[in-house]
Amino acid sequence: MGEVAKQGRTVLFVSHNMAAVRSLCSRAVLLEQGQVVNTGPVGDIINQYLDGAAGKQGERVWDDLATAPGSDRARLCGIRILNAEGHVVDQANLSDAVHFEVEYRVMVADSVLTLSLSVLNPEDVTVFASTNLTDTQRYATPHAVGRYKNLCKIPPNFFNAGRYSVTVLLVERGRHVVAQAARAVSFDMIDLGEQRGGYFGSWGGVVGPLLEWSSSQRALTASSESDGVNANG
Repeated sequence: MGEVAKQGRTVLFVSHNMAAVRSLCSRAVLLEQGQVVNTGPVGDIINQYLDGAAGKQGERVWDDLATAPGSDRARLCGIRILNAEGHVVDQANLSDAVHFEVEYRVMVADSVLTLSLSVLNPEDVTVFASTNLTDTQRYATPHAVGRYKNLCKIPPNFFNAGRYSVTVLLVERGRHVVAQAARAVSFDMIDLGEQRGGYFGSWGGVVGPLLEWSSSQRALTASSESDGVNANG
């Protein structure tokens, strides 16, 4: 498609894959229920699309259980982005911890459920995915009827700067998706330069962990000193 476009022919590419749209297109048209909302440079339109799709909100709650994502077996009740103090946020500093909280309601006893979440960037690249594998109380175990809350903790200095959104799945017996909420919440990670040292550019990469480094100085020997003199000479 890219080669055809370079030949001067017009190509209309319709997709929800933002990476493909950004790669193939220079301009974009945003549609909503069949109506043109906006046209313009592809980067601007993608940002507007993501603002509308994810809502750039740190909390999504379904008060009406009948319309909440799920089935008559289990339904999602709420998804939240929290800071370390437990407050809902839609942005955080790179040096802040970020917690994802998911609430769901089980209506059928002994349902064996697991939670899965994916964090995506604006190009629809999955930054990482995780399940509640380390939750020994609830992972892949039968649930009694009731309401449950799960918390996934992301440590400080994990994300890179940018916007992210979260998709949540509630899966029964590891095979059947009971509930799905795509890009239900979103948040921005803000770079205040706290871990940059003297560097003022942007960090590359999908994530930006602050890794542990160490160093040591080797003792010089007569042979190494001689090698150094010879090399410089």
